[in-house]
Amino acid sequence: NMDDNTKRIILDFMNSNTILSLSTSISDTPYICNLFYVCDDDLNLYFLSSKKTRHAQELKDNPKAAVSIYDPASAPGKSVIGLQALGKVSEAKGMELIKMFKSYLSLFPATKVNIDMLKQVSFDSRLFKFKPDVIYFMDKSHFEKRQEVIL
Repeated sequence: NMDDNTKRIILDFMNSNTILSLSTSISDTPYICNLFYVCDDDLNLYFLSSKKTRHAQELKDNPKAAVSIYDPASAPGKSVIGLQALGKVSEAKGMELIKMFKSYLSLFPATKVNIDMLKQVSFDSRLFKFKPDVIYFMDKSHFEKRQEVIL
């Protein structure tokens, strides 16, 4: 239920920011962390994490997650711009892994991981993919009210 213009506005917002908050939950206990990310043209978000982190451990047992991204320029009296999304997280694989990790490295060149490492089963880190089921987007400069997009 999303027109091309809404998708472009959301994609532009995702591409103009670099940090998301990821919320996971296990046994009725919520957890949240901040991560660098990149996105693809289908509004999926990708982040690099060690498999030993609390969020990665929790995602193994419960892949359902929530994400929040806000524009740091948002302030009282100014336009509030932000996004929340609900979806599922999985490991990026195959060509998607190669393409999106290349995109991640171009944005975060100090990353000390390379694609060969990520392909090793024993390697500690993985590129994870957050696939949204629903996105809530607020940007008063484009929309009068918050947009709810079911994907």
